[in-house]
This record gives sequence, structure tokens and C-alpha cells, in this order.
Amino acid sequence: MVQGIADQAHVAMTRPDGAHGLAVGRRYQFLNFLFIVVAAALAAASTAWPLHTAVLEYGKPVWWLQIASLAILYFVLERQTTPRGVFWTALTYATVDLSMTFSWLYVAMHVYGGLAAWMAVGAVIGLALALGLYYALAAALHRKLRGKNACISTLTFAAAWTAAELARGTWLTGFGWGATGYAHTAGPLAAYAPYVGAYGVGAIAAWISAGFASVCGISRTQITVTALILFAGFFLPHLHEWTTPQGTISVTLLQGNIAQSEKFEESTGVPAALAWYEEQIGRS
Repeated sequence: MVQGIADQAHVAMTRPDGAHGLAVGRRYQFLNFLFIVVAAALAAASTAWPLHTAVLEYGKPVWWLQIASLAILYFVLERQTTPRGVFWTALTYATVDLSMTFSWLYVAMHVYGGLAAWMAVGAVIGLALALGLYYALAAALHRKLRGKNACISTLTFAAAWTAAELARGTWLTGFGWGATGYAHTAGPLAAYAPYVGAYGVGAIAAWISAGFASVCGISRTQITVTALILFAGFFLPHLHEWTTPQGTISVTLLQGNIAQSEKFEESTGVPAALAWYEEQIGRS
């Protein structure tokens, strides 16, 4: 009897249908992984575009690229069939995004701190992985609370994402570098910053992203509200004056430029910079 069961299992494992299904499943997982890595790279690039191109300006935020990135994440998350898939998808996205966003730490540790390259890379990825857990747990919470209504699902995603952003920026680490709202310092959502702050802008961006990703399943009301939010962003700056002119003053701005490798040298570092500041102040 045992031999018969083993023979049946062997036949089932070697059937063409099973092999084909396994291959399709692996291909599907690989495509999901590829989409998430690309989306995470776009998220990191959206805060400060890293390339010199004719279309996008180097070093400037690209708000719509960040929207597209989160939309891809939401799209992939909604198609995960298990809580484990949701957790690892969000963790992969956050780790790749934060590793690229924190890449300047590698320069600080390796180039100027003298830390071995592999250790500096490991430290950056380790930090990103640890902070990425906030987003993985948030994605798992979203899956538990989302329900079947598409509008409710987009709202729970925005709420969970914002909770992860707040936790990363304030709880234990307080390392909020590269938050979602940073990509929206220019664009229609920038006008909301004085009212709801950077995290509020990030919440709006996450909600809009989720809406775009599920546009076929949401109501006309959400589509209309999204359009109004984007449209109103162009007019908000003209509704309230946050400052009033009180005359003019004349100022002199001094900014030193010390190479990191010379910063703590006695002859060329901070003492020389302070002497230069004193000299310039005396002339002004």
C-alpha cells in the first residue's frame, strides 16, 4: 500500500501538467519580484532624480514617478494569495528603496570612515532591511483590514503606509530620511504640506497611488475625489498667505567648502574654516 502511494506521488510529480504549473508559478514569482525591484528603484529615484537627462532634471524630485512606484506596489500586493507573500513583497520593496535612498551612508562609512567596502554595503542593506520591517508589517495589517470594497482597501493601504512612515521616522530609530512626502516638494501635492505636513502628503500620495492601481474596481466617487485633490493642489497656494512683507534687510551668506578628507586636519580643516569666516565677517 505504501509503495502504491509512493508510485502515485511520483507519477503526479512527473506529469507534464504539474511541471508546467510549477514553471508558470516560478515565472510569475520572478516577474512579481522584478516589478517590485523596479518600483522600489523608481521610488528612490523620485526623491532626487539621479541621472542627467533631457526630460527629467538632475537632483530634482519627480512626484508622478513616486505615485507610479506605489501604484505598482499596491497592484502586486493585491495579487498576493498568502499573508507570507504580502509580507515578503513589501519587505523587498522597502529594502531596495531604502538601500538606494541611504546609499550616501556607504560613502560616509567607506570613503571617509575607512570601513571595508563589503561591511559598508552590509551596514546599509542591514539598516534598510530593519526599517523595511515597518512596511512589511504595515502591508500585513492592510491585508487583514482591507475587506472586499476597493475604496476601503485603498484607504487602509494609505493608513497602513503612513503608520509605517511615522514609525520609521519617530519610533526607536527616528530615521525618516527619504519619506514619501519628500518626492512631492514640487508638484500638485506640495500645496498640502502647510496644512497636513510631509506625512499627510505621503498619505494622500499613497491613497492616490492605490486608486490608480485599482481604477477598474473603485467607484466614480473616488476617481472624482482624486481628480479634485490633484486639481485643487494648483490653487491652494493662492488661498492663504502664510507670510506678509515687512520691508527688506541686507544679509551676507557665508558657506565654507571643506573636503571631508581634510575636515579634521589641523592646518586645512575646521580651524582654517573658522579663520576664513572671521575674515569674511570683518569685511562685510
